[in-house]
Amino acid sequence: MIMQVFIKPTNACNLYCSHCFVPEQKKDTKIMSTQEVDTILLKLYEYFKNDKLSIVWHGGEPALAGENFYKHILDNYRQPNVKHGMQTNLTLINEKWYPIIEKLFDGSICTSYDLSRRLGDSYDAFYQKWWKTYEKTKEQFDIVVRITITKETTQKGASWVTDIIGQLDANIIILDYFFPNGTGKNNKKKLFVPYHDYYAFAENIK
Repeated sequence: MIMQVFIKPTNACNLYCSHCFVPEQKKDTKIMSTQEVDTILLKLYEYFKNDKLSIVWHGGEPALAGENFYKHILDNYRQPNVKHGMQTNLTLINEKWYPIIEKLFDGSICTSYDLSRRLGDSYDAFYQKWWKTYEKTKEQFDIVVRITITKETTQKGASWVTDIIGQLDANIIILDYFFPNGTGKNNKKKLFVPYHDYYAFAENIK
């Protein structure tokens, strides 16, 4: 059996995403300490010692915890039956992170490409920074890209998404359904796509 556990070292984030499942008022700046990590991982490793365990570091933006946070995990909690991964917006990732991605995350990282993202108040500022980092990271590692299908996405059209997928040339593409929770709940009218419309739209993406 493979057990998957999501751990959020912080709710803080350096971007604003109108579809985010974290409520705006919950995006505080607190970051999990290494002592808290020790407590959590020791309990998880003991409880699932007879199983394969997949741990996804999520957020907020998990890279805000810093490279030393994950180096602590790499140095103390790397085990053959435990796989670690990260879901990141990539904008904080640079060469300093490469040893962590290679050794702790097995040379793979997961990010997302979404129209509802803003760096400051600008989508263009986000896109330019993200794309530059994406291309550099992709040269070194396998990348999984998640695309959340919102009303903004469907208005662009299935052929637009097909073109984006071609440009990304990622190892894996995942088309996520938008659940209006947290900040996303406040933007449901602007973003929400009923499931049957999502399914029909996804079928036209080649």
